[in-house]
Amino acid sequence: MKHRGLDAQILMTVPMATGQLALQTEKRLHARLKDAFPDSIVPPDLYSGSINVRSEIYFADVTREILRMLDEIATDSAA
Repeated sequence: MKHRGLDAQILMTVPMATGQLALQTEKRLHARLKDAFPDSIVPPDLYSGSINVRSEIYFADVTREILRMLDEIATDSAA
């Protein structure tokens, strides 16, 4: 983060066996979100001055779906 005082929190973590698996899973999740919710992707000019990422930021209206997808990934990983 560029601003340490920014109000942010981690909503969920999903343990992965390897970093490679985590990266592949993350890319698939973002592809699904981009296809299903293209209007929920935050334009970079709205956050570029506050955080050090270039993409994969979504408006809050898809939070429930993101958490559902993470639950699904966690369940699949545990099996």
